Amino acid sequence: MGSFHEFEYRLGHSLEADAFAGMRDSQTLAEYFRMQKDGVAVAPNERWQQKRFSITPAVLTKVLDDGARIDLGDRSFTVLHLPGHSPGSIGLLDEHDGTFFSGDAIYEGTLVDNLPGCDKSDYRGTMRRLLELDVGTTHGGHGVAMTRERMAAIAREYLVRLDQG
Repeated sequence: MGSFHEFEYRLGHSLEADAFAGMRDSQTLAEYFRMQKDGVAVAPNERWQQKRFSITPAVLTKVLDDGARIDLGDRSFTVLHLPGHSPGSIGLLDEHDGTFFSGDAIYEGTLVDNLPGCDKSDYRGTMRRLLELDVGTTHGGHGVAMTRERMAAIAREYLVRLDQG
């Protein structure tokens, strides 16, 4: 999200539109980053200061909601609203070959659900939806690509963790 303003076309879910337009600290992790010791290995220029870091607002050029289509010419993706990590988390599914880009909704590793904007109840619904989803390879927002079986296992593990918590 930190470089989003550098793109000519910025697509996002309607529930995130205000956050992208303002990029207030309460809607990003900029404040957390500023507090990190040695947040960057090399400053981008000699005037740059970590304590002054902010994220440039980036108004969406197109608002997306569940079921919207993104046509790239040789392939298209269906937008899936997958809230929980954030209110407007989305995934992109190529229904032709099953390629799925899940964003931060699901990925290899511990799923983050304790930051501002996270909602465990919404995340529960997203995990249930993902268990029903017919996908091939899933590319999460972090980590390595995974099979449908691995994605389902992560979703089930998360649901068990919520039930035990």
